[in-house]
Amino acid sequence: MSSLGYLKHLPVEYIKIDGGFIKDMLKDAVSKDMVAAINDIGHSMGRPTIAEYVENEAMLRALTTIGVDFVQGFHVGRPALWAQNVEFLAMTQEEMLDPTFQRVRDLKDIADYPAWLSISP
Repeated sequence: MSSLGYLKHLPVEYIKIDGGFIKDMLKDAVSKDMVAAINDIGHSMGRPTIAEYVENEAMLRALTTIGVDFVQGFHVGRPALWAQNVEFLAMTQEEMLDPTFQRVRDLKDIADYPAWLSISP
């Protein structure tokens, strides 16, 4: 059975797109097409997609255009201690966006957030 055959039958909750495709997608049309195809397959299976290795705004914009659901990488956040992630995950969306909220105000910038963020509209 091929890799796609295995994927079709695996009981997975999401599809993670390998960073090797992501890092080359802005300069290599085949890599970009592979990212789009993997995203389309994931969505046709009813699974959200996650792109690794997002290192700049151009990559983030391209992935948003393709329709990838979540991203990971240094552009959206550096790796953090588990305790910091737990505190972040306990926050509501309103708290995250409110500059007067104490926990958010204490964070220096987006790099202090966990290395994944939703990019769905």
